[in-house]
Amino acid sequence: MTACDAVRVSRTLPTTGTLVGRDAQLEALRGELHAASTGRARFALIEGQAGMGKTTLLNTFIAAAEETVVVRANGVESETEVEFGVLDQLLRHSGFEAVDLSSEDHVHAGMSLLHALDQLESRTPVIVVVEDVHWVDAASLRTILFAARRLVSERVLMLMSVREEASELLPSGLRVLASGGGGITLRTEPLSVHETRDIAAARGIWLSPRVAEQLRSHTGGSPLYITALLTEVPADRWEAPDGSWPAPRSYSALVLRRADTAPEHARRLIDALAILGISSPLDGAATLAEVSAPLEAVESATRTGLVLFDEHADELPLQFDHPLTRAAIYHGMGPATRARLHARAATLVDTEAAALRHRVAATAGADNDLAAALETHAAAARARGAWSAASGALLSASRLSASAQERERLLLEAAEASLYGSEPEQAQRLLPEVERLHSGPLRDGVLAFAAITQGRGDEAERLLTDAWDACDVEHDRALAAKLAERRAWLGILMLRANDAVDWGRRAVQASLDNDVTVPLSAWSLVLGLDQTGRSREARAILDASDERLGSRLRTGGYPLADVRGRVLLACDALEEARDQLLLAAPLQVSHGVLTKASFAYGCLARAEFGLGAWDEAVVHAELAVALADEASDAGPRSHALQAAMLVPTARGLMAEAATIANELADLPLVFANHGAARRIGLAHHAAAAGDAHRVLTQLRPLAENPEQLDVDDPGYWPWHSLYVDALIDTESFIDATRFLAAHEDALRGLDRPSMSVKLARARGRLAWRQRDLEAGLHAFSEALERVSALAMPYERALVELELGQVLRRDGQRKAASEHLLAAKARLQALGAAPHLQRCDAELEASGLRPVRRGDDVSRDALTPRERAVSRLAAAGKSNREIAAELMLSVKTVENHLTRVFAKRGVRSRSELPVD
Repeated sequence: MTACDAVRVSRTLPTTGTLVGRDAQLEALRGELHAASTGRARFALIEGQAGMGKTTLLNTFIAAAEETVVVRANGVESETEVEFGVLDQLLRHSGFEAVDLSSEDHVHAGMSLLHALDQLESRTPVIVVVEDVHWVDAASLRTILFAARRLVSERVLMLMSVREEASELLPSGLRVLASGGGGITLRTEPLSVHETRDIAAARGIWLSPRVAEQLRSHTGGSPLYITALLTEVPADRWEAPDGSWPAPRSYSALVLRRADTAPEHARRLIDALAILGISSPLDGAATLAEVSAPLEAVESATRTGLVLFDEHADELPLQFDHPLTRAAIYHGMGPATRARLHARAATLVDTEAAALRHRVAATAGADNDLAAALETHAAAARARGAWSAASGALLSASRLSASAQERERLLLEAAEASLYGSEPEQAQRLLPEVERLHSGPLRDGVLAFAAITQGRGDEAERLLTDAWDACDVEHDRALAAKLAERRAWLGILMLRANDAVDWGRRAVQASLDNDVTVPLSAWSLVLGLDQTGRSREARAILDASDERLGSRLRTGGYPLADVRGRVLLACDALEEARDQLLLAAPLQVSHGVLTKASFAYGCLARAEFGLGAWDEAVVHAELAVALADEASDAGPRSHALQAAMLVPTARGLMAEAATIANELADLPLVFANHGAARRIGLAHHAAAAGDAHRVLTQLRPLAENPEQLDVDDPGYWPWHSLYVDALIDTESFIDATRFLAAHEDALRGLDRPSMSVKLARARGRLAWRQRDLEAGLHAFSEALERVSALAMPYERALVELELGQVLRRDGQRKAASEHLLAAKARLQALGAAPHLQRCDAELEASGLRPVRRGDDVSRDALTPRERAVSRLAAAGKSNREIAAELMLSVKTVENHLTRVFAKRGVRSRSELPVD
């Protein structure tokens, strides 16, 4: 069977009612499909209360969408903790071989989904439908969003439906997709009186306006319940004088009545299917139902209209006609029947996670043995970074524990796991329960963790102080380590580096070997040490912690390569920093630690900017921003946008820089750390725009309050050269002299070579502006000597340009031209247009006629992402490998390469130059 054959069966699914009052939404969906069919991937979110006709709208639209392939999946309430359950539906229904997701992370799983969609849309446009997103498991939802973000020019329309009351709990990334330029949000509102009469007329029932208004009011305008009542109540009773028809029965009552018409063996099969989910292989459902003649049972079950069967499907041929049908059957069973079937299902399924889920569903009351098994399962999930699965298992264990103390502990650990896993929505659902618990160090520590993630630093500090005072530090080392680690992290966020060092030391000392607090404690401690100029001690802590961790945690979600890369970045060991960050960032993504992954990619972009790999810097800064969006965290977004600002401002791409500046300006102030990053990013934009006064406005709080904010280490926070340049440009020479003297003195003994270069260059500019030629030449020569030892082409070009300018004005044209030509070559290779124009002007003034930038168009015709793809292709990597490295779909890589071939005038990747 082909992939297309496998998914076309979805088109035959019947609607659950007549589509009335949805013309506008239907037309909008047709417009989205048309756009997708032309090669512009689209996304639509359909919101509405339960029973408001979301499925009917989707089915009606799909039924008329000819020449398309449809891939469908449904979230199911009882399976929200089944990792990758909905993704598995999508991959299986796509008609391709099933992927083993047991050891996958959401990045690799997302790449599998992108590959499947690439293959399908190469033949015909694809409609992906995911219903009841509020019940989709976290791993699948993260994977689907990962893929949706990377669909650009594919012929794919992705549709998701969600209950209105649950829409606020959805990840913000999904809502962003549905409100941005590539998506829309549609609502299914309650039906009007006129529309209610239309539904009745379609069933041969005439309703007067009075009765229609009563029916609409009685049902809340729900098409589902209106249809149910019109089906159940005889036509001759609708116009009774007193309007005494029955109150609307629930959809479940209708389903159960139809199910009761099935023979006993068919009803057992329907019940078994409800236990297994919305769809199942026939043999699995038949075995659970203990049906000896499965095909006969299927034949009878399908006559009820509740079950569909596709005998040609390779996978999951048995399914309910609608998720609500499954829910009605499942909840309509007696508790004893449901428990018995779940207990039997636990012995039949082939994964530990599924078996535990069925065991939990089969258990009424406390079961300490099962709670212990769930906690063990959670520990294994936590070790591999599957925080969502860990949180779900711990929450179930909490419900099953016989001990009130254990129930509280497990609930707190479940909330904690959701916070570690960057799942604020799940944590938010648990926090009311946490807040009702008696105050104690573990409970206050979890609430503090939540407060930190929500930007409430003062509240977090108070809670952590209370928790620490109440904690038995000597005997409960694990808890003490967690509390100290959070205080250290809070110190980093509040720009109190010495606090981070103090609490980081306590956390490292208290941490149990191979516990997750080891890398987290070292992370904050090392950053605090490095921010206060103690980089040697920071490296010693890293070496000791790395040795202590062992291979299991070293490759987990919190690799110390991340913070090692930051330390190396601060001391300008850029190539080593890049290697460490390239190791750490993908690991953090794969483990769902998106906040730290965003920071890591932002630092990687800064390292690549320093090295002159500006195209790669653009790509990785974009990844940093996207991951911050997925984490719904404004903190890392400020750092990511600061990194994203570097290349556009250096290349003079002011429209792009202005867009980034607007995003930075709109960010809410969360912590001082994030505010500092925002100020530095906006200062870069102001400097590129030539607005020195605005640079000073942004950076003055950092310069004038070093005792309150630990951002004065000249090098770790890269703002000092921007500030002193702005002082010079505004002729604030006395302030500039004082600032330089103070920070040049502070640099002594610190490992910050590039900052010493920048400050020496600034001193040269200051001397030149004050007409002290000798001092200026001395400072520039000193800067050139220092920068020559660094692999930083842009910084070197700026020094050469400034030195060339001074030499030319001093009449030393030959020496000036040598430096200016060297600067020109570097600036031209980087595409640094503003300084290149200055360089050309100086060369002309020196009597040379430099080749204009317009004569070298071929290189700049490629976008940064096209150049990154071109380099990887020229290095021999396949399209699939390039897609995985850059987190793109294969189709997007193919499109980039097509444009690269055309722009560079080559016919194959073997002809691409290795840049």
